[in-house]
Amino acid sequence: MFKEHEVVVLTVDLTAYGLAKGDAGTIVYLHPDKNGFEVEFNDSLGRLVAMEPMTPDQVRPLGKHEVLVSRAKAA
Repeated sequence: MFKEHEVVVLTVDLTAYGLAKGDAGTIVYLHPDKNGFEVEFNDSLGRLVAMEPMTPDQVRPLGKHEVLVSRAKAA
């Protein structure tokens, strides 16, 4: 089960925002029905890129031994 403030990783591309599978975001709100949540994605300076409603099949938890990777955001 996902929790608020948990870091998650996209399992799909969000091309409208230049985000790709593998990008990390933070759950900022859990929907009361427990069928989804709002995930915030930020750039390296902490500026908001997107805040999107997501379902559990669109993200996965960040693993304990994973390394975050930097890349330029698509336009």
